[in-house]
Amino acid sequence: MAALGRLGTVARVRAIPSASRPTARRHKSHKPLAPPPTNTVQAELRRIGELRRRAGAENSRVAKAALIAEYSDLRDLLELVYDPSTRFGVKSGTVKEFLGGQWDGDAPASLSELFRSMAAREAGDPSARGAVANFCAAHGIVANGRVDEALWDEFARLLDRNLKAGFNQAFLSKVPWKEDGRKKKRAVTPTIVPATDDGIPRFSCALGKPIHPPFDEVFSPGARAAKVHTRWFASRKLDGVRCLALVDVRVSTRRAEVLDVRFVSRSGNEFTSLGLLREQLMVLGDVPGFRKLVNRDTALRTESGGEVKRLVLDGEVALMRDKTPEEAQSSGGDWATPAMPGDGVEDFNETVSWVRRLRDQVPDPRFFLFDVLTWSEVASGQGERVFSKRTAEAEALAVGLAEVLKTKGVDTPFVRALRQREVTARAEVEDFVERATREGWEGIILRADRGYKGKRIADIYKCKRWQDAEYTVESVDTSRQRLSVDGVYGEHDACANVWITHEGVRVSVGTGFTTEQRLRYGRHPEDIIGKQITVEFFTESSGGGRGKEEKSLRFPRVKAVWEEGKRRI
Repeated sequence: MAALGRLGTVARVRAIPSASRPTARRHKSHKPLAPPPTNTVQAELRRIGELRRRAGAENSRVAKAALIAEYSDLRDLLELVYDPSTRFGVKSGTVKEFLGGQWDGDAPASLSELFRSMAAREAGDPSARGAVANFCAAHGIVANGRVDEALWDEFARLLDRNLKAGFNQAFLSKVPWKEDGRKKKRAVTPTIVPATDDGIPRFSCALGKPIHPPFDEVFSPGARAAKVHTRWFASRKLDGVRCLALVDVRVSTRRAEVLDVRFVSRSGNEFTSLGLLREQLMVLGDVPGFRKLVNRDTALRTESGGEVKRLVLDGEVALMRDKTPEEAQSSGGDWATPAMPGDGVEDFNETVSWVRRLRDQVPDPRFFLFDVLTWSEVASGQGERVFSKRTAEAEALAVGLAEVLKTKGVDTPFVRALRQREVTARAEVEDFVERATREGWEGIILRADRGYKGKRIADIYKCKRWQDAEYTVESVDTSRQRLSVDGVYGEHDACANVWITHEGVRVSVGTGFTTEQRLRYGRHPEDIIGKQITVEFFTESSGGGRGKEEKSLRFPRVKAVWEEGKRRI
């Protein structure tokens, strides 16, 4: 952290147990910490108080937004405090008893710097209270053992993320900020916010919306008029598990050294079974151009030897099975085939089974890469680099990694760049969908050549032969069934179907279960009731009833059962 030379003396003191600490006591070797005449932190706190009172008294939303825009100097601080993913780890009530004590360390130079450092700490970090108390002493919120109640009140509201000023994060995002008389785009500084005790950061992924022929959302006259400058790219939709690789890199003046690689699902849950893939990604620092790719982002932190930055590789993990003779005969073998010769086709159930394991390692994973992002883009949910540039970087990265691994004696690289093709007409997409149906693909994906957005948006469309969605099992029907167990047919009490609800309509799902699942859920329905399942269906069907149409599912079948409760991958 930066020292406070320009703001006043920095508190370098030691912790004293609260039970034996007089309120006004200070270390003999230190002079009283008097706030400088022009203390930036105090000025910010007074500005926060002024904004809070004015905004709280304004009822008009338009007038309130214009009022907040007058405080552009507080924008970074407000957006940090109102970020719903931000956690500071301590509350004002647990800190106040530590004020007036003595704590070692340099205090941050500003409120934003303090809160960013707090957000980066592990949850429950015992040094957090001391860091806040030290900051308050260094900036005169506490001086000579006495608390400036007015300054503390504003500081406590920020620390608790509770200004009570009549606006929230959604409102703040619509404020017409102006700087130097015109709107400006600001560079996003990433904030590491632990989502779990394991320190996996919170973020939101780019997700696609469903689309069906004739693809009017992309190719209708109205859509073409609105998106006249937009290019669209098509790729095969793989039947695997979405996976983001978080690659932490130390960047120096000469090289980029990969420090660690972690894998997370689109929900931020960590995968611990991809150790073999991690081993290959650890040599990314030897790939030509990798340092330049990483260096465009701001640093997470600075440590001995350089700045630590993070690159995010977004893709799909899949285990492959051998093709059937029919699949091998129907495969086109051109740009739309994502895998290398001999890779086979995706096996979704086997992939899920392996990826969910905690200790066992996936023996032969394939990571199909379709996007390369900076941590700033992922953490903020937005980026200006268009998809065509990002996918070109993904392809170059996969090719470069394969070449590096070959020099190290590795002939089977796990990372593949998912091939993309620009489509300019409806007929091209229709031909692509026809091929997907003929060759048994999961579907196709259409991506607009726009900047990154970390949410479900119309920049990404997915067209699938079968749609799928998650549902909660409400009940189980059992029946006497003739099943083969260990090669011997016999009569068994087994699960015939489960019941779910789709848009208010109860739906029976009876296909897709294995024999083992039918036997177990028939004998122990509690093993699946209340759990989430992924159901595939051909399309929604409509049926009349009570004067209105009700939607149901055509040809539903179970694709996966999430016995831990809810889907976590």
